[in-house]
Amino acid sequence: MKWVNKLPIGLMHGVFFILMLLSVFLYKERLFADGAYYFFHLVNEGWFHIEADRITIALSQIFPLGAYYFGFPLKYLTVISSLGHELFFYGLFLLLLYKFKDKAAAICLLLIHLIGQLWLFYLPFNEISYGGALAIVFYALLRSNRWKDDKWLIIMLLVEWFVLFSHPENLYLIPVLLVLDYLNRGLIKSIHFPTLVVFLIGLLAKALNFSSYDQQKLGNSLEGSEVVESGENYTTEVFGVYQEFYPELILFFGSTIVFLLFKKQWNKLAYVITSVGILLLLINKIEATDTYYWYVEVVNTPVVFLVLLFFVFEVWERLPKVSKQLTTYLLLAICMCRVVWIWTYGEPLQQRTAQMERLVDYTQFLGDSKYKINSWNYEKEYSEITWANPIEALLFSAIDGKEKTVSIVTEEDFNYKENPRKLKDTSFLFRKFNVEPHEFLNPSFFQLKAELYHSLNNTGFTQEYKEMAKEISIKPISTKVMLLNSSDTFYLPVKISNRSQAFLPSSIDEQLFISYHWIKEGVEKVHQWDGMRTPLEVDVHGEYHQDIKLGTPAEKGTYFLQPDLVLEGRDWFGLVEKYKVIIH
Repeated sequence: MKWVNKLPIGLMHGVFFILMLLSVFLYKERLFADGAYYFFHLVNEGWFHIEADRITIALSQIFPLGAYYFGFPLKYLTVISSLGHELFFYGLFLLLLYKFKDKAAAICLLLIHLIGQLWLFYLPFNEISYGGALAIVFYALLRSNRWKDDKWLIIMLLVEWFVLFSHPENLYLIPVLLVLDYLNRGLIKSIHFPTLVVFLIGLLAKALNFSSYDQQKLGNSLEGSEVVESGENYTTEVFGVYQEFYPELILFFGSTIVFLLFKKQWNKLAYVITSVGILLLLINKIEATDTYYWYVEVVNTPVVFLVLLFFVFEVWERLPKVSKQLTTYLLLAICMCRVVWIWTYGEPLQQRTAQMERLVDYTQFLGDSKYKINSWNYEKEYSEITWANPIEALLFSAIDGKEKTVSIVTEEDFNYKENPRKLKDTSFLFRKFNVEPHEFLNPSFFQLKAELYHSLNNTGFTQEYKEMAKEISIKPISTKVMLLNSSDTFYLPVKISNRSQAFLPSSIDEQLFISYHWIKEGVEKVHQWDGMRTPLEVDVHGEYHQDIKLGTPAEKGTYFLQPDLVLEGRDWFGLVEKYKVIIH
């Protein structure tokens, strides 16, 4: 029956292995926003990139930087960077499980790496998560008495320093851990005093060198703090966010409260409720968390840490053997559900990546290296246009080779403040706040042509549209018979082919849209003439792939989908190709 005891450990390894596979498969999706920004600087400068004194972010750059100095091409650097985040957490897991023999700490690490990690899985360059993982290592060292060996004491204090300089919110974690250890073992001057001194020194260092970014963030948040003081409605909405996106935390926190009540551990009960309550109050004083988006996951990360810390170390570890085994399987089931949730939650980001890859491929086909696109044309429900889109376009294109590098920016970013005046043929828009010279780019990976930005959304037909229509087709990417649900709305990938010499204009001024007609099979009767409208993302020369928004008929049956182009309020192009669709 030894396998019964080993099975949970094997499953934990399996969860990490799946996360590694996902990190390789979704390496481009993990170049989102800050991920693209930090990775670009790493490969462009060939060194660690640290901002706002958050030195812990350097740990996330060790693997790709090592690969950089081994001369790996950009694509492999990108994959190694994505995989490296999982290897770091897995390495800590192995350390806790096999070196420290601390199964509770290993389980806690696995849980904090998954719970509350929907967006954050796709934002791996995130120092707040690294700080939380290291805080578990700190606590494992603290309670193991390894610190009595000077070597481990130095390591422990170094780990504490990295926690303190990971994210301002993580400053809260060290005193919470010290007080918890005091409640469990009493005051141990030989270790509690040194760790407290390091904490106070770190706190003073942060106060004296508070970064402008953190000052601005704190100032902006405090200016809007009245939004979190709106009373019962706000509290209800915050709880609703936790119900929907953190249901396990509610279960774990409630279980901890019940367990401590049952054990009549009143001091710990008061401490658990107070420490979590104070943290929630502080978070909601500086950031409204009643609406879920990626930054809410960031600021709630320490809450996840505290709830899991109290549950694992104060409940799970103290359960009878059978109850502990059953609870372990429950925790592993929660981990697997979280892995599935991460995958499904990231499906829009996969659509986003596919859209950006199509745009990059098209601009590479056009042959120039600098383009601007209108957000009105480009934006879909999954597009998630951010300040980092120009950086992502640089990386996505340069993966194909430095001579394939393109800079793609939105019209809005291009026209931001003084950008049009600052931009020359030998400079480019790194992001809307930064115009940089070509020399800014590492020539080993990136190469832009000396030219100005070209618009991807122009106006004016150079050929009469009825004549052009003879050379235009719009086909679903898959031309097999489609099986669709009735009364459904979704995005359909299509290939737009323009075989004429003139380009198909996409400027908003033209009011040219992709639409469609539904024709009922058998009676060959138009069931619906006016379909939903989707703007052309770009001026079409040759071929372009994009998604169009499609609404299916309410009645089941067999239909023909007839894509078409419409000049709104003027005329249809009259494209005639049809594609068979069965509506369930």
